[in-house]
Amino acid sequence: MFFNPGFFKWLLFILFFFIIKKTKNLIALPTPYFFSFFIYFSNK
Repeated sequence: MFFNPGFFKWLLFILFFFIIKKTKNLIALPTPYFFSFFIYFSNK
């Protein structure tokens, strides 16, 4: 399938990466939440 959980996880990863790049002044705030979110999806 094209839309599998692994592809969806990397899509969220890239999307969040671009959101962080657009808001560099807020990079200290979402980074810990992002890593916990990515670890949560990696362990699913």
